[in-house]
Amino acid sequence: PNSSLEKIDLRRTLIRDDGIIALSNGLSGNNSVKGLDLSVIRSITTNGWLALFSALDSPQCILEKLFMDNTNIDDDGANALASFLANSNKLEMLHLSGSRGITSTGWLAFFKRLQNPKSVLLDFDVSFNNIDDEAVAAMVASLAHISTLAKLRIIDNQSITALGWQEFSILLGSPHSALEKFVFGGNINDEVIIAFANALVNNSRLSALVVTGNIDVSKRGWAALANALCDKTSIASICASNHTLHKCCSSRDNRVPSELLSSLCLNRNVNKNEVVRQKILKHIPNGSVGVQEFVDMDSKVLPQVIEHFGRDCTGLTLLYCIIRNTPSLSESKAI
Repeated sequence: PNSSLEKIDLRRTLIRDDGIIALSNGLSGNNSVKGLDLSVIRSITTNGWLALFSALDSPQCILEKLFMDNTNIDDDGANALASFLANSNKLEMLHLSGSRGITSTGWLAFFKRLQNPKSVLLDFDVSFNNIDDEAVAAMVASLAHISTLAKLRIIDNQSITALGWQEFSILLGSPHSALEKFVFGGNINDEVIIAFANALVNNSRLSALVVTGNIDVSKRGWAALANALCDKTSIASICASNHTLHKCCSSRDNRVPSELLSSLCLNRNVNKNEVVRQKILKHIPNGSVGVQEFVDMDSKVLPQVIEHFGRDCTGLTLLYCIIRNTPSLSESKAI
């Protein structure tokens, strides 16, 4: 109990059930260990996992980070882990990639038990697994209750179809979502990207939408994402566009339109008022956005708008267009 040890790294060791049970007995009364890495260990059986998760459920345990990538955990172990997670209000990072011993049925049961409004989970990785569409629906429903989740990584789950991937648009479009980085990939097509684009219009948290692996996205899909970042229909629609997303891993794909790349670049600016200003200035000169919206503004508001957009040389074209279309601004009156 009085130990100062904060991290236990057993990655790639040959620890067996007897060793993990002994470790579990120590962890059950420990209030110092915050990190545990059991990745790439194939010698722990169900009995060992059950003992570990029972110990982690102890009120004294303060574990914050648990790494279990590439282990042989099975459905029974996953069920025990879910029981621990359902009560945990301390675990912030959980990596379970490469858990091939858990079946799609096991993942479904796992996610159904995961709902925990007290969870403080920040970083969750379930890549390279047997998750299918049904399990995805349960996952999205559970993660929607976790208001702290900032990073989600789920790639190369080959049983997830395009329809399954579209379920994540519910999470991306939730006003309660804290997700900042979403790494995904496998069976991605236009419909998936379009669904995500529609969800991102009102999202002001997600900064990275990283798509990897097998993708089949055409210019139609990328154009939808570009429109979410800068809807040129009107000045109001530009203002209401997404000004947060600034990273998309497929930016090197030659099918990705330059318009999307430009908006991603502009969105890197932390000053979002300036991002909106630059997007409007960019699309005024080529006629994408009508100057008439400025011309029709209240005469008391228009001077403030002119000052905002004309404070440097990038706004000169807009000022010229406004003055040209508003003769009253240049009329002189005899004294």
